Amino acid sequence: MNYQNYESVAHATRLYQAGMERELKQFYAQVSEKLSTEVEGTDSLMPWLRQLSLQALPEDSASLPASVYARSEGWLSYFCGNYVQAYEGFLRSISDEQWQSLAYDSALGLAKVYTRSGHWQSAKAWTLYYLSCARKRRDDFGLVKGYGALAEIFLRADHPQHALACFNIANQMMPSGQGQLDKQYNFIASALIRNGEYLRAETLLRNSMKLSKDKLARDETDVWAKVGYLHSCSRLCYLQLAASKPIQLSAEAHIWIEQVPIQGAKVPVGFIHTALAIQAIRSNQLSLALPRLYQALELFANVAPIEQQWVTMMIGQVQAVIATNDSGQEVDAPMTVLPSCQILLDIVPIAAPSIAITVDQIWEQVVVTNEGYQPLVTPQQTLQELMSYWRLFFI
Repeated sequence: MNYQNYESVAHATRLYQAGMERELKQFYAQVSEKLSTEVEGTDSLMPWLRQLSLQALPEDSASLPASVYARSEGWLSYFCGNYVQAYEGFLRSISDEQWQSLAYDSALGLAKVYTRSGHWQSAKAWTLYYLSCARKRRDDFGLVKGYGALAEIFLRADHPQHALACFNIANQMMPSGQGQLDKQYNFIASALIRNGEYLRAETLLRNSMKLSKDKLARDETDVWAKVGYLHSCSRLCYLQLAASKPIQLSAEAHIWIEQVPIQGAKVPVGFIHTALAIQAIRSNQLSLALPRLYQALELFANVAPIEQQWVTMMIGQVQAVIATNDSGQEVDAPMTVLPSCQILLDIVPIAAPSIAITVDQIWEQVVVTNEGYQPLVTPQQTLQELMSYWRLFFI
């Protein structure tokens, strides 16, 4: 790799560490176009740029160190909702002796998978290890991601005050100019909702929606701005449910939930449909709730297995209530555990490397479970209980 290529990788790394995802993808596109007519030196450069910007990896795995290639496979699978494949990629990465120097964010990858599988104690341990690695390397955006991941674990595990504290730390450490303020507002709002601070949460969500609309005003093709807007809308729906207020969707949201812009929007739109279903159930309009639940089920398929299990359980209970009302006799809901959910719950977590925790000792002492989603596979859950389980998710 020549000097110019080293400089390109160094610049891409700086963008990556600053959390400037949009700029990183633009830089990757510029370099790809520039090098499309060149031959010498490109073979060694492009794999590094691809893995940093999470583009499709080259078929030749030898083009990158083994730990880096496997780490990249893990993250690509994770962001596609293929959590078991992601887990396998991260495991391959940490099996290489160079992983802690070349691919230490595989530790964060394991933490994120364990968060999705309900193994929250293991997720916390791996997140704390990742934070120690990021701190040693003075990786500011790595610290932001680490505290954000820790906050998500506490949010799901019903430690809302700890979640809010970690989200605030992440926000304060966010490198300037990274363009992710809308995301940070959404994250903090999620914790504020759990803490019952509805007015503050709504203010942040409205500001986040405005930031997303500002991005669209600058570039109407920015589909990720639409996704960000929908994430804000989904949180606003559950805020309104928590505050016992009617759900009110904007005109843009009504359009976009019927025309999901990209795969990345499926999860927030699925949550919006589920929130509307819960509102209908509360009003005893079960026939209106079912179509919403089926839409959510379809959207969660192949990208959100635990969320899909939750909706499946609610559909069973709604159908049982309808059948009971029609027949006058008690009808039990069927107990269904989706294979895509069970395979995640069956993951056997591995222990994080032992480290001396000093800075983050307060978080190490917080007790969380390794069976976070057990209620979703437990028979005889009532419809009221199932509707309350939205708190298990990052909304």
